[in-house]
Amino acid sequence: MHEKLPVKRSLTVTNPPQILIEYKKLGFKILVNLLSQKVMYFLILNLRAY
Repeated sequence: MHEKLPVKRSLTVTNPPQILIEYKKLGFKILVNLLSQKVMYFLILNLRAY
């Protein structure tokens, strides 16, 4: 277990940009999904009102 910890640290230190890019992509996808859900909900409410 003691041997694996430094390897993980070195990996996170060597590729921080890659991980950040992945997190940004995930965050963007989640934002788009939430926005599309809100838009659909809003449209459904408007259609019901008419």
